[in-house]
Amino acid sequence: FYQQWWPHLFIDCHTTDGSIHGYDLTFDTSRNNTHLFPRVQKASHRLLARVCKRVEKRTGFRGQWYGNFPQEESPDSGWQTYPPLPRFGSHYRGLLGRLDVLLETYSYIPFERRCQVIYAYLEELLRTAAKRADDLKQACEGDLQAVLHRGKVSHPRALVGIQHGVAHRTADGSLTFRYPTLSLGDTIGIRSFDVESLKARAYPGKEPRLYEKLPHLRHTLPQVSVETPSAYLVTAPGAVADRLSQHGIGFERLEADWTVEVESYAVLAMEKTFSPDVAAAVPPPGQAEVPLSARPPPVRFETVLSVRSERRTATFPKGTLVVRTSQRSGTLAVYLLEPHGDDSLARWEAFDAHVQVGAYFPVHRLPHGGAVPPRTTVE
Repeated sequence: FYQQWWPHLFIDCHTTDGSIHGYDLTFDTSRNNTHLFPRVQKASHRLLARVCKRVEKRTGFRGQWYGNFPQEESPDSGWQTYPPLPRFGSHYRGLLGRLDVLLETYSYIPFERRCQVIYAYLEELLRTAAKRADDLKQACEGDLQAVLHRGKVSHPRALVGIQHGVAHRTADGSLTFRYPTLSLGDTIGIRSFDVESLKARAYPGKEPRLYEKLPHLRHTLPQVSVETPSAYLVTAPGAVADRLSQHGIGFERLEADWTVEVESYAVLAMEKTFSPDVAAAVPPPGQAEVPLSARPPPVRFETVLSVRSERRTATFPKGTLVVRTSQRSGTLAVYLLEPHGDDSLARWEAFDAHVQVGAYFPVHRLPHGGAVPPRTTVE
């Protein structure tokens, strides 16, 4: 649906039961690689700030940027957004350079009020977007041209952050990841209640409080970043061709063998980690998910690869996929095809049958300024 419509603005409606606060609705937008989409980011923030003020003026419903207290019983710990992983829809759509809005009504308020507040926000969002349609479309078009340009010309300063998790070992030696957020000097005021009410998770609390100048923890710094290559060469096409198509990423196939200099990844290590924030094991089509509360709980693992980049000359056989990055989903293609990304196709086990420690990963980078792929068949 998303690839077919390719909307300028996508609104994602949810309900949250997180920290105790004094708002009817919280909202957010994409937080992944925001430096690559400055026009869309600016337009999104202006849109949400304007809508929030107008809704409160018209209806009295209070809204604020989405977040939770990192330490539930200590509101001074800050106001923290959720991890920047593109498995979350807003961050995914942000990688495509489109405007995205996340709306989270508050589960502690009555259901009727939740319905009223979500309608108020949707109405105001649509009204404002219609009035400012030209500006919003220009923001999307400007960032789209930047995506296309990065696929054609080297941009060493416009790196794509592909890994945001900080690795840790549990007591039993298992690999796990944390996703720290930073304020970078940003502060925010949050309406909530007295600390005793927060400790008791009581809503509404006894005494309303405004916690001012809290660190607004909404920025992330990638642990690993890469430059956008001109293209990727995939020597295991059966593993990912369908997935690329589902993501709207175009590709071609070599019509003959081709020898060329590329950047390849030597696989140094391969291990598994538990998936955070996944509600359940992925069910077969047509079957219901199994919630994490089930006993025994479902288990879902991800593949974590450690790699080293090497420049070499290699021969690629007929049928190898050529994924050019100068396309509208070019930044997403980088995120999905790099082996050590935190939401790459490799992370989601797509390449497990094609990876061997000590061998090269079956996706290779074609540097800018190098050879141009010969005759190909477009798919």
